[in-house]
Amino acid sequence: MIDPVIARLKATAMPPLRLIEGMAELASLAGKQPRAMPAAYVVPLDERAEPAATTLRVRQRVTVTFGVIVIARNVSDLGRGGASLADLAPVREAVRAALLGWGEGDGVTDSPITFAGGQVLDADAGLVAWQDSFTTALYYQQS
Repeated sequence: MIDPVIARLKATAMPPLRLIEGMAELASLAGKQPRAMPAAYVVPLDERAEPAATTLRVRQRVTVTFGVIVIARNVSDLGRGGASLADLAPVREAVRAALLGWGEGDGVTDSPITFAGGQVLDADAGLVAWQDSFTTALYYQQS
């Protein structure tokens, strides 16, 4: 599920994004800045399964939540965060435009992707990390 989202963002949200990667690359930052900004990292957040229908073959609807963490800088901000948040607005809009309603018709998901919310993860010295969360649904079934 994550790889198709990364591919979609690379195809439709560069620019304004300059780097789009996954959770392993985010984890490898370990306190360092991304090599290009604004950068986005697509990460799995949650999977919630509904009870399986009682049929001969198990088929379960699973709601999947994933995050797109955007990291940007604004050296003129001097650690206040406000300018960086304003600079994030067009980047977040590009991510939403790429993902909202996408997935179902492309065979990636069984339900269109919807926006679930967003929040600041960190802001320090003109660097801000923001996470937008998205949900969709898949069906897991017995083969």
